[in-house]
Amino acid sequence: MDWLDTGKLAYLADKWSLGPLRLLNFSCIGLLLWASRFWLKHALSWGPLPELGKASLQVFSARVIFVFIGLALIYEDAGEQVEG
Repeated sequence: MDWLDTGKLAYLADKWSLGPLRLLNFSCIGLLLWASRFWLKHALSWGPLPELGKASLQVFSARVIFVFIGLALIYEDAGEQVEG
């Protein structure tokens, strides 16, 4: 069972030796997305997705404020424990 030896086939799974193959894979995906850009633009402009995109900045901003308020409430007495 010499053909099952992983030492001989290690280069096929080595992250650093797959650079050219990864570049080819990225190029193929990019080319596929570029070729289907009109279809994707039409498909993604239908339904609730554009409305979600329009509201995302306001939702993110509100979330950040609520996170900081929540952290302030949770760790309100943390300063007292460190000092005492």
